[in-house]
Amino acid sequence: MFNAALTAMIERPRETLDPYASAAFMPEPRQFDLITFPEAFIDGETLCRALESFQLCGPSGCVHTGLRARADEGKRHLFRLEEVRSLKTALEAAVPAAREDLTAFTTWLAEQDPRDGFNLGCLFLNDAQGRTRICLHPKLVRSKFETSPFREDSLCEANLLTLVTLEPRQKQFGTITLQPLICSDALTLETDSGRDAPMPAVGRFADCLGEAPPDHVDVVSVATCTPQPVIALSEKTEARIWHERFRTSFIAAAREPSCSRHHFAAIVLANFQGIGTKPAGLSGVFLPVPADPVDLGPGVTVSLWGRPSKDEPDNRWSRAGEAGLKDWQARGFLASLKPDGQNAARIFGFAIQRLPREASPWERPAPLGQLEIRESVRLSDGVLTFRRQGASYG
Repeated sequence: MFNAALTAMIERPRETLDPYASAAFMPEPRQFDLITFPEAFIDGETLCRALESFQLCGPSGCVHTGLRARADEGKRHLFRLEEVRSLKTALEAAVPAAREDLTAFTTWLAEQDPRDGFNLGCLFLNDAQGRTRICLHPKLVRSKFETSPFREDSLCEANLLTLVTLEPRQKQFGTITLQPLICSDALTLETDSGRDAPMPAVGRFADCLGEAPPDHVDVVSVATCTPQPVIALSEKTEARIWHERFRTSFIAAAREPSCSRHHFAAIVLANFQGIGTKPAGLSGVFLPVPADPVDLGPGVTVSLWGRPSKDEPDNRWSRAGEAGLKDWQARGFLASLKPDGQNAARIFGFAIQRLPREASPWERPAPLGQLEIRESVRLSDGVLTFRRQGASYG
């Protein structure tokens, strides 16, 4: 699934070349800036195999995915310390720049207890020179599903903050800073150590991020594995919503003083469609700007944060199935992919026309654009691929 999705996003349209044409063939620009996969999505072996081909693709956008220790142990996603070390060694062998890129991770790893279990994510890309760059980041906030009577089966909460800053070669463009997180890292939960959650910690402990830490975080990429509450709209119709804790965290990122570096951040979320027998899904994006338009098509659900009218004094989230959203005085919105049990997997693609930090407050907020949904399909030869929703496929 990971390889098929990555191939679908990297593959460029093929053109028939004219052997007599004087101009050399120029490849199309990259087709994505960020792909986010769910928590505990692939194992380290799959990651290393994918990187072998990815290194040949030239400059690219970012790929962020959750990792699991072993593919053959479906119920275990936590890494043991020796497994983390083995993964790091494999990545250093596969990616020439990995040893330098993983310097801070290596220092952190050397201080860990071999009895502990860890949850890992990985962000990688090919830079402007085509070199593959890689980042491993541990989960910092334990969820209620990662607690066990046995130490090796409980998540050890890490204390390693991770930011990735992209510096363009063309200096008329500004830097872009991403913060990769894993599920409950995005929430404000009580931790055993008493440390802050990763988003407020970026401000409070900025001195640990080097001599010149980023002044702003533009994108928070969250790999998640979380069930979603289900609300009955009628006898035959149901809707899912993001948990209250997630929605509270979105609002806090946009306005709480402790999250000042995240006030203009887009929060991108990837989730499994279902987790065992529990409903999940709702992969999408939160933006701290009004939604315009509100209707983003039949496969996308939009939740608003704001007021439905001037007569209602307090801001709130719109309710599932609520009418009249176009009349809201919205301050932010959450666009999510509606669950669909007919497909093994889908890709929700969109373009943020202007990052909130780059948009003029005097202009109308730029909406999401280039929306598309790609559905998984298995071809006659058994190959898994993805096609655009509604498109015919030979």
